[in-house]
Amino acid sequence: MLGASSSGTLNEEILFGRYDYSWQGETLEVFVLDGQRSPIGQCGDRRCHVLSQSSKKEVAEALMISATVWSEKIHNEIWVYDHRWWSKDKKLWRGFRRQAEQT
Repeated sequence: MLGASSSGTLNEEILFGRYDYSWQGETLEVFVLDGQRSPIGQCGDRRCHVLSQSSKKEVAEALMISATVWSEKIHNEIWVYDHRWWSKDKKLWRGFRRQAEQT
């Protein structure tokens, strides 16, 4: 436990979240679930689930297709392979950009 004179920071991370997400004029329920993390800090699975009424099935499928197409593209990021996982890293990309601008 931190004493009264100790200082520290808190970090907010969503491990389970539910959102009302508007897409193409319809509202869908989106759940974000973060999987188990190992003791050494390796990432688990991050999954998003979209719930919709059967009448909104086409809208939900359009959202998933659009999100997949968007996530396959690079958006000011660089792919990094670390601990058997590929992930996009915006912070590393920004560091490379700053370095390139200084030279």
